[in-house]
Amino acid sequence: IFVPAPTIEEIRENSVNAIEALNSYSFDVNYLVTMTSYSQSSEENSATVEVEYNGELDKESEKLHVELSTDVSSFGLRFGADQEFYQIGEWKYFQVFGDWLKEKDENFWEEFDEADSTKKTIEDGELIITGEEVLNGVEYYVVEAQPTKEEIAEIFANKQEQSQQEEDNEFTTAFKEGIEEFDYKIWVDKETFFTKKTTIFVKSVIDFQSLESAEDGEVKIEFQMDVEFSDFNEDLEIELPQEAL
Repeated sequence: IFVPAPTIEEIRENSVNAIEALNSYSFDVNYLVTMTSYSQSSEENSATVEVEYNGELDKESEKLHVELSTDVSSFGLRFGADQEFYQIGEWKYFQVFGDWLKEKDENFWEEFDEADSTKKTIEDGELIITGEEVLNGVEYYVVEAQPTKEEIAEIFANKQEQSQQEEDNEFTTAFKEGIEEFDYKIWVDKETFFTKKTTIFVKSVIDFQSLESAEDGEVKIEFQMDVEFSDFNEDLEIELPQEAL
């Protein structure tokens, strides 16, 4: 029996429904920001920020666990940091100089709900089926998303917050206005319609004058992010370490 392939609108609807039905999942995220500045009065300077984090989110039991690693290289200097977070209900647990602290943070879920972030793009963005691919024996639709510049800038700003960088609205606005190219792909399971992974690449060029600088020059920013999902609706063991209790 011949079964016609679903339309892009059917893939959109089924993907959104699949994400909304998620009670729990695991995620692995890697993103790299490279900034290179050029000006007439100084040599080329570059800086990179690489962040890797993985975690588990159980919406039904209101539990989240994230392990995050940051590596920053700038002006010949390099430093990094490792962090670990839990959220149990409305309480966020984190370490400061080896001691566990807790605070109320009802919005912490939103920062690390990667599936919900992907859902917003699938739900609102323009989508195009670019092909099919088999990963580890599973067949996927490869979908290209075309979000607005505002949506791309929002993703970029959110990642700055996750890596504990202070959000700069002026810089985020300049980043949005300077976007020259981007590529956003989503791998959707042909059977379950769960999102398996996403990749994003963005290039933005910011003129110094847009940052109210008197100097002539520009900053080129390249933002690459890869997200992979697993353990859909599995029983995840998310428990606070004894020393955090």
